[in-house]
Amino acid sequence: MKKLNSIYYSIMLFAGLTFIVSSCSDDEPVVLSTPTITFASGISSTTAFPGDTVNIQGVAMAEAGVNAVRITIGSQPEQEIFTRPSGVSQTEYLINENIVIDNSSNPGDLFVEFTVVSDDVDQLPVTEIFTITVEEGIDEFVAVLIGGFNNNSLGSSYDTQADSVFTAGNLRNMGMNQSRIDFVYYFADIPQRTIASPDNNEAEITWNEQNTLSWPFETNENSTRFKATPNGFDFEAATSPQDLANAFSEVGTGESRVTDLSIGQTVAFQLDAGRGSRFGVFEVINVEGNSSGAITIDVKIQLSNN
Repeated sequence: MKKLNSIYYSIMLFAGLTFIVSSCSDDEPVVLSTPTITFASGISSTTAFPGDTVNIQGVAMAEAGVNAVRITIGSQPEQEIFTRPSGVSQTEYLINENIVIDNSSNPGDLFVEFTVVSDDVDQLPVTEIFTITVEEGIDEFVAVLIGGFNNNSLGSSYDTQADSVFTAGNLRNMGMNQSRIDFVYYFADIPQRTIASPDNNEAEITWNEQNTLSWPFETNENSTRFKATPNGFDFEAATSPQDLANAFSEVGTGESRVTDLSIGQTVAFQLDAGRGSRFGVFEVINVEGNSSGAITIDVKIQLSNN
């Protein structure tokens, strides 16, 4: 009898322990994993230039359900890019955002913050940062018109840094203006359609042959140098200061003029040391007439001195 009582006691004790353990287990709250934001390929940074568009992809996850996803771009106000639809529960949201880098953006880091909010109100929002390092950009001037020596409405001298065209009247006896000129355009029977440095002798000779007034550069003649761009150079794809520097090949010393320019031709140049030795490239868009005509060029140039 004692043996049976002992077995009974053991069974009851085991059942009681099981009940206690089960009761404790049932009372424990379910712990959900912390919400996460993961960027594509695990990469959370990139570089870009002013005018670029950066595409950021990734996934925001919350085990209790993604309630909202928000984005803050630099100093801009926070924006909500996803709000959970009523009656719908989803544990993940695919991020696919295009960030446009303004053309006027200064070099430096742009921080893009993504925040995921969980349906579980006891969980704090989680934020991850994607860093865009904005590199120094370049200036681009479109459809620049430079008149020939005998063009009465357009100037033949060009300041590449300020995108300004000067007539001879703007230069003569005005040393400060003369010091700003990087290109002089002229047309002769041989050679035709020429862009020259102000210190080019042939440009001055042609001027004197075509004009009764004297050459307008009396005190300042900058020394711009030109080179043909490398084979395969893509003008449209040149977006960085380094692209422009690479276009000015290390081979040769450069010429003080380029002649017989034609539509579609691209030419690399480097400004005078007094103008910061900046690199640039121009592309010929259109040519019109003779010495009374004009040339249209697109110009890309570095923003900073070398």
